[in-house]
Amino acid sequence: MQSLKSLGRERPKTVADHCYTHGRGFSVRGCRRISYLSPMPIFPDIDLIGQPNYDDALRQLSPNAVEGVDMLVIYDSDIEFLNKVLGAAGFDEPKLQLQLLEWTAASGPLDLTGLIRHLNIKRVLLFGQDRKALGLHFEVADYFPVQVAGVTYMKNPSAAEIATAKANGNNGPAGALWRGVKGRFMREEGV
Repeated sequence: MQSLKSLGRERPKTVADHCYTHGRGFSVRGCRRISYLSPMPIFPDIDLIGQPNYDDALRQLSPNAVEGVDMLVIYDSDIEFLNKVLGAAGFDEPKLQLQLLEWTAASGPLDLTGLIRHLNIKRVLLFGQDRKALGLHFEVADYFPVQVAGVTYMKNPSAAEIATAKANGNNGPAGALWRGVKGRFMREEGV
């Protein structure tokens, strides 16, 4: 069997070129030599990430939270502003009614999925957090509640950024935050 190079022809680049070269028109049926046209890489392009531990986060959670709390708030700063927002959402004692966790980029990565399973959390508010550092592999716009695997998430900019914008007269970020909180993160009766 002669190679295409020895016949003075270049290797075809598409299935149609290959089939045409073999005199079969553009029909792939009956054309047996197309395996080399679209080689699959030996190592696919996959981002592998390690699973960080969540023991440090467990130690930092609200120690007085009532059993059965199903909402986790992870923030990077400005707990005073968050307390106002959470108070308006019906949480008059956030440290008892919510799991609050201060987590910054300096704290390192966190296995958020493991933490959520461990605490049996159903709703998560994120303020100023990096999705990838938390092991979240979905993208969503800020202030937009989204449900993934039975857990409702809402990603937001840093609470300090929202508070600063509000103090400077820009109520847009605070209004967007309130609409998202009002939609899915209000205190449920009996909790």
